[in-house]
Amino acid sequence: LVISLSKGPDDKLGLLTQLDKQRNVIRVRRVKLGGLVDKWNKDHPDQALGPNDIIVAVNDMELDAQAMTNAVANTMGNLSLAIRRSLAGASAVNCDIVSGMSGPTT
Repeated sequence: LVISLSKGPDDKLGLLTQLDKQRNVIRVRRVKLGGLVDKWNKDHPDQALGPNDIIVAVNDMELDAQAMTNAVANTMGNLSLAIRRSLAGASAVNCDIVSGMSGPTT
């Protein structure tokens, strides 16, 4: 599954995520109301992004988890996220990309 978003300078994705550095993926923990992903989910209920979905590539680039988070934060305009459904048992670091900026959550 690939979701395509249009991200402006003031847009927020609205995702609470975890970085899985061993598997080099980003796990979705929660979709927050009002963000671009929440709007995508409402417009595409059959392809909705949700908890435990995995972001495996950003803009067709399979990078390490931190680099993908940075790419999401720094991309303006077209943003594509390649999604794989569910990944069990990941060791991860919490990361909030709600605002498009990345970093550990507290």
